Amino acid sequence: MGCAKRFSFELFTQEEVSNMKKSFIKVLFLFAALIDTCTAPVFKQQYGSSRIKTPYGEMRGLLIEFPRHSNLQYVEGYFGLQYASIQTVSLRFSVPNTPKERWNIVRVFKNFNGPVCTQPKVRTKRLNVLLPEGFVSKFERLSSFAHKITEDCLRLNMYVPKTGKCLYF
Repeated sequence: MGCAKRFSFELFTQEEVSNMKKSFIKVLFLFAALIDTCTAPVFKQQYGSSRIKTPYGEMRGLLIEFPRHSNLQYVEGYFGLQYASIQTVSLRFSVPNTPKERWNIVRVFKNFNGPVCTQPKVRTKRLNVLLPEGFVSKFERLSSFAHKITEDCLRLNMYVPKTGKCLYF
């Protein structure tokens, strides 16, 4: 039978993994810089006046006002809306189902406290070396929202302008 050839079932070489990690860090840095430039202070929050009727029940959001000098329109925010459900892990990678959640009262979607999709653990010691000062603390603050991690995390935050035209994607 002679010498058997040794096969390796590794998908990537160490060098490829190292390059992917470097690319991931670059994307993470770009994302952090983008978030930093796309934020505005909130001037005032109060319950929105609009009530929206859906097949799941009636809902209401928060009216969010920004300072006048920011030139931003008021928006109504609806936080943590469930748009689909996977219901069981066995349905992973299949088409999601419509949510089964229903309510009989006017539900106010005022904060996002729903489940979060699975996230990789960030090693902050390594990021402190690679990223500018202050960026790592932002990631640590964001990670505090990841208190309930589950596969059934199909929720979104929706912002609706109070005046003017809506932008659709």
